Amino acid sequence: PYRHDVPFRVVNDHGGAVSTSDEHVAHTGQLPEGFPEPELLTADPARWEPGGEYLLGSVNQANGGWVSGQYWMWVLDRAGRVVWAYPTRATAFTNYVRDTRDGRDQLWDEASYWSLWDIGAGSKVHRMKIDGTVTETVATPGLHHAFLDLPDGSILWGDAGVDHELLQQHHPGGEVETLWTCGPFFEGLGMSGWCHSNSMWWNEAENTLIYSFPSDSFVLELDLASADELRWWGHIPTDWSFEPADSSFYKQHGVTLTDDGTLLLSSYVNPLQDVGVVREYEIDAGTETLRQVWSFGADQGIQSHFAGEAHRLAGGNTLHNHGTTPRVREVTADGDVVWDLTFGGSKLIGRTLWLDAEALYDLAP
Repeated sequence: PYRHDVPFRVVNDHGGAVSTSDEHVAHTGQLPEGFPEPELLTADPARWEPGGEYLLGSVNQANGGWVSGQYWMWVLDRAGRVVWAYPTRATAFTNYVRDTRDGRDQLWDEASYWSLWDIGAGSKVHRMKIDGTVTETVATPGLHHAFLDLPDGSILWGDAGVDHELLQQHHPGGEVETLWTCGPFFEGLGMSGWCHSNSMWWNEAENTLIYSFPSDSFVLELDLASADELRWWGHIPTDWSFEPADSSFYKQHGVTLTDDGTLLLSSYVNPLQDVGVVREYEIDAGTETLRQVWSFGADQGIQSHFAGEAHRLAGGNTLHNHGTTPRVREVTADGDVVWDLTFGGSKLIGRTLWLDAEALYDLAP
């Protein structure tokens, strides 16, 4: 961590005789100026995710929710200490930091859509080592929220377009392909208006995209090979319903499928209250029902006005962050909070994910 004393000795056992130096102390550097220092509120080591040693994410330096300004990427340890911090380009939004699928690099977004109001003309995605060495930069015009990488190294992103969102794919050879457009989909449902996404998750087993749109509070499952709209849930014309009826999602973010095949997301608790709640649904195709099987957060009173996400962890816990309430919480299946950290104020926290020590060091050059 920054601002840390590291005691060490030098031991030489070459030639059989062991020689040991006196103890010395090295001092790590100061936390970079301007970085918003986090505060650990709760920690229950006996019950948190075993493989969750380091948290990777991003945060805006300024208060004010969805605002431009200086963004930082960071890695924190379980004690809430900052072990790595990297400022991204001033005024660009950086909200979807992740490691690549092969675990060798970081991917991070430099989105100009909300800061320069240029319809995302200057947006980019960078592939980088943890020492700051950028190994590739991909132009992603129109990028305004989420992107992801595929195993072949291509990048998918939502392009805001002019009238409707386009799903774009940048192939490793440099070709950019438009896979899908929201306009015809809306027209087929008798709808009009602008749609824009805020999260996407690739279902490797089926080669489908779980594609979330907060504009009309709906989630689409899209076949990437054919660009067919397979099914959709939420508040646009659909045959699917919610059970119970009051378990519907609104302004959802961070939508994924769990290993059990359930749909997991972060949502407003209801259309009039931006309290952040995690909802998990069984997808019952026979009755075309999203049946809520688990939920957390409705009674916690923590706002998630913009952004937020939910991830099911390998050990069964769930990681929930609250977006413009910059707070990250790990909760058990029984609803017990076992790790809780805040950056304070109304900064915007981006995508967050746990890395173990090996995965962290894999990001080194």
